[in-house]
Amino acid sequence: SYNGEIYNYLEIAEELKCEGVVLRTRSDTEVFAAAYAHWGVKSFARFDGMFAAVIFDTRSRRIVLVRDHMGQKPLYYHYNKNGIVCASELRALLSIKNFRWKLNKKAIARYLANACFMGEETPLLEVLKVPPGHYLTIEPDKEIFSIERYWSSFPGEDVLDISEEEAIREFDRLFEIASSRAIRSDVPVGVFLSGGLDSSLVAAYTCNHTSDISSYTLNIKEPGFDEGMKAEAAARWAGIKNHRVFQMDGNAIINTVSRHFDTSDEPHGDPGYVNTLLLSEKVRPEIIVGIAGDGADELFWGYESFHAIYPDKLIRHLPVSFISVMENMSKTFIPASDNYLDMGYKLASFFGGYPSSEFIRSAAWLSSKNSAELAILCPGVDREFFNLDNSGDNLFSLFKKTQEEMPVDGMDDRLAFHYQRHFLPDFVSTHTDRASMQESLEIRSPFLSPDIVSFANKLPANLKYNGRTLKILLRRVLERQGLPKNLVRQKKQGFTFPVARALKTDLRPLMSDLLDTHDLYDCLLSRDRTKFLVENHMSGKQNNYRILFNIMAFAAWLRKFPQIISDDMSLS
Repeated sequence: SYNGEIYNYLEIAEELKCEGVVLRTRSDTEVFAAAYAHWGVKSFARFDGMFAAVIFDTRSRRIVLVRDHMGQKPLYYHYNKNGIVCASELRALLSIKNFRWKLNKKAIARYLANACFMGEETPLLEVLKVPPGHYLTIEPDKEIFSIERYWSSFPGEDVLDISEEEAIREFDRLFEIASSRAIRSDVPVGVFLSGGLDSSLVAAYTCNHTSDISSYTLNIKEPGFDEGMKAEAAARWAGIKNHRVFQMDGNAIINTVSRHFDTSDEPHGDPGYVNTLLLSEKVRPEIIVGIAGDGADELFWGYESFHAIYPDKLIRHLPVSFISVMENMSKTFIPASDNYLDMGYKLASFFGGYPSSEFIRSAAWLSSKNSAELAILCPGVDREFFNLDNSGDNLFSLFKKTQEEMPVDGMDDRLAFHYQRHFLPDFVSTHTDRASMQESLEIRSPFLSPDIVSFANKLPANLKYNGRTLKILLRRVLERQGLPKNLVRQKKQGFTFPVARALKTDLRPLMSDLLDTHDLYDCLLSRDRTKFLVENHMSGKQNNYRILFNIMAFAAWLRKFPQIISDDMSLS
């Protein structure tokens, strides 16, 4: 069973032919199977694409599950002494009759912090995901079960001795190859164009290989969310003749959020899921393959969190009591706002990273709430789980485990690794893949080519961030290609909608309905604390949209799959 697309199937086909392998078609599926038959598990590292597959090797009598390098395609499994069940959708496992699935309450607590299920975890006990860049092997006759990594890349490892000019030329060479492979298709192709740095690069390089390309933008006519004008400017610059802009108004938000909650088989709290779902719905009558810029922020350091690196060098050495005073002062003098990534939000996220070790600080910075607040919200989970000094299983221990794999040190590389290992596959790629596939639309990103990933991680840090400017190399490439200066110098604008305001207006009835879900409080959450979060958000005392949207997605999921709630999960 195979799900996905191999972009470099033509090159691999040529390699196979040179080694005497006869292919009957020009299908990437046949190339995948033939490559495995010829090279075995060593074939996986050769692929450039997004894929998940289950292979029954008749020669060795073993079962192999494999997932692509960066985790763009999902693969779930449950394994016990009786065998294995696996699928690319969690709903397939939930549909198995006479099987009693149980809620993983610790994983749910982590989900509330992260807005997604990271690493191998899922909402269910004993159901796991194959990690990105890994393959799982089962030999039933020998009762052998193993998971092996077939590919990896770490930020800061084997840093190149390279000038800015050399880096620009090498990026240009690699991205030309990645872009030419990504648009290989016998069906209509288009570009998801926001007018930001990443999608503008994708549009420009895509146009190098075809003049018959369309671009599409989802626009919201509100300050901080309006991307229409800059997307049109980027389309003109790239030479795209057919550029379309779709508007996202209040009714579209209500309908698409409801659809997201109704159709998702796993809770996912990223509002970007909603934007992707709506844009996919709009473009699907015209294209079947979309090209997007996913991965650029994680690889070339484009997130606002990287601005925390320099102040962290000072703050982490200060007494906890002093940090607490600064945090309280920021809350007093900088009022909460519904604006996207406003200063109050940034400071709350920054101070939420203390006290914590360098292994988990990245995760703490990105958490929807700090561990103490989540402990109050989740009385159904042992309080010790929220103690970050606990050396055992705690809220962020998953991230400590993966951070210990890092062959180099440095908070900037640790933050980049967190984004690449967890945020990219489990937050970004999950919403891109699930939302687009609901419309039978395939979205590909040239940035996620293994060669681009390896190159980005070997770049000197000063070609990505210098303490002021993010994504330096990509800006230099775009400057060289003549992108208007106002677009080159722009700040990052997230692919989202005004959730904080929508929860007070358009989405308020839906929020009230979902937060009245009885099972929420029977199995995990505090009703009083949830009410407190809602009241503070509605009054403007706090911007709680992240945690509230996470709870809403979880509540909708509980309603849809009530069979996972068992009596022994209730709180006393």
